[in-house]
Amino acid sequence: MRVLKKLFSNKNQRLSGIITVIGLAIGLWILLSAWQASFDFSAINERSNDTFISINKQVSFLNTMGVKNSFSNKELRKLREIEGIEQVAPFLSNNFKVRASSSKLGFTSEFFFESLPDNFLNDIPEDYSWSVGDRLIPIIIPRQYISLYNFGFAPSQGLPQVSPNLIQRFGFEIEIRGPVTQAGFEGKIVGVTDQANTILVPQNFLVWANERYGGSKKSSASRIAILCDADNQVAVKKKLEKAEYEINSNQLINEKSALILNLLFIGVMLIGCIILLLAVFLVYNSLEQIIAFNQLDIKRLFQFGKSSSSVINHFIGKGRYIINLGFGFGLFSFLFSGLLIKNWVNSQGINLNKYPHWSIFFLVIILFIALHLMMKHRIKNQIIKLFE
Repeated sequence: MRVLKKLFSNKNQRLSGIITVIGLAIGLWILLSAWQASFDFSAINERSNDTFISINKQVSFLNTMGVKNSFSNKELRKLREIEGIEQVAPFLSNNFKVRASSSKLGFTSEFFFESLPDNFLNDIPEDYSWSVGDRLIPIIIPRQYISLYNFGFAPSQGLPQVSPNLIQRFGFEIEIRGPVTQAGFEGKIVGVTDQANTILVPQNFLVWANERYGGSKKSSASRIAILCDADNQVAVKKKLEKAEYEINSNQLINEKSALILNLLFIGVMLIGCIILLLAVFLVYNSLEQIIAFNQLDIKRLFQFGKSSSSVINHFIGKGRYIINLGFGFGLFSFLFSGLLIKNWVNSQGINLNKYPHWSIFFLVIILFIALHLMMKHRIKNQIIKLFE
């Protein structure tokens, strides 16, 4: 087999092999990453099957003069009758004054609380609960507030920036002041949300606090939360706009955006497939060139008694070695980069499964077997042609 080894020992063949391994790895990494991203996007989409929308009435000059801009019971009934709307609930707000302070974050500010039924919120933290007698108030804040702090307040005050995970370690001092009584509590951020652009506390706490510290003052429904089915979200949004409501629809899963993302995933997967196929073609082309340029040496091996199967197996072994290396590096790159990216995404409060979808490994096995079979078939045909 010394003759066969010499065929693969020149620098051009080594360089070609290295380029092929890199191409296989990059193509496989792109293909698997886009495939996994499509499943991650679908998982986020499924979790938001009941789409959250918040609405309020437009503010006019009359409201500035003191006219209330709240929803009546009749208006709430009409909202519930709109086709596609599944649930309607008013935001409950505090009827007392709230002040929050934190020495670690370096601020003292007037605060406000709102609450919604738990079924309106996705991914509620386990410690988002409160019972009468508890001094700790669990709080969920919008992700936009963290961005405002990190890129607005913190730089101007010379304070450090914080991640969503880190901010949940900080506590607050909460001072509640009513017309007659006041009290001190501890506040803790237990979660971050992309749904409601407000500071949320458990509803049973806010109901209890309004009765205890709010006095006779009653809050009216000035903002409404709506759950609608994702399939009807566009139609519901149009009906609400026609009714001249202001819509806070930042978290609506827009059908056009979803379609664009799906097309983007398909496009990236096609690019990965093209790179993968080009690398495979380079493997075939390199092996076929070696066979074509060294026909005399190969025929001489047959004359010396070497069987065609041993020569074929030697070429197949070289091709298999290149494919195995390319797939190994590609799969490792996908798993390693996927773990890093998902850890970062989860740290931002978006919950994704850390493990790849099961179809990833099924796809790798199918591609791996298919490429080996194609390579074996082509090399066998090239060697056999030498005897025709």
